[in-house]
Amino acid sequence: MQLIYKFISWLFVPLMMPVYTLAVMFFTETVSKTSIDIKENPFLMNPYLKMVTLIIFFILLVIAPGLSLVIMQKNRQIESIELNNRRERSIPILITGFYSFVLTIILFKQLSILYFPVIIHSIAVLGVVSSFVAFIITLRTKISLHALASGLSAGTMIYYFYYFYIPDIIVLLAVILTGGLVMTARYGLKKHTINQLISGYLIGLLLSFITLTIVKTLL
Repeated sequence: MQLIYKFISWLFVPLMMPVYTLAVMFFTETVSKTSIDIKENPFLMNPYLKMVTLIIFFILLVIAPGLSLVIMQKNRQIESIELNNRRERSIPILITGFYSFVLTIILFKQLSILYFPVIIHSIAVLGVVSSFVAFIITLRTKISLHALASGLSAGTMIYYFYYFYIPDIIVLLAVILTGGLVMTARYGLKKHTINQLISGYLIGLLLSFITLTIVKTLL
């Protein structure tokens, strides 16, 4: 069972969750509530632009921070890339936030909000905000970053379906159940307590609702 828990933990590593979330939006057929919302439907984007966007997300949110963790481990700045020690998490979280900020700048410059779904830009902004909040929390206590990322993903999908599209209940349930699966795996590996998992997930949900709503309102 431990091998299964480890597989789940690595499959749904926090760095990958924004990429998974965006991919679900890109490749899940959705129906706009009104014709005005067509521009906001990622499913209707050009397939080439979808792939390019996913690659950019993957490079800046997975490859770049991942390589940074490997370098830090080799330089003995951290014990493990899993960041089990709370005191070792601060700098990696800030690095992730920095790459999210770079991603945000690139998206706003290359994908005009006049022609492309704002939700794509919002996910990048959410990465910056969640990194900052995780950094502040980590200075005082430990929460599950896996649960936080799962909460962000679930919150983003709930927001996405509620504001823009006729809900795809199956997809939404799958995203929510995935969060439960991830938290079960982290608890099974004895990486976190129940409180750390629940608090991480709820913070992720709250941050996604607040951040995405504010970005949508401002843009």
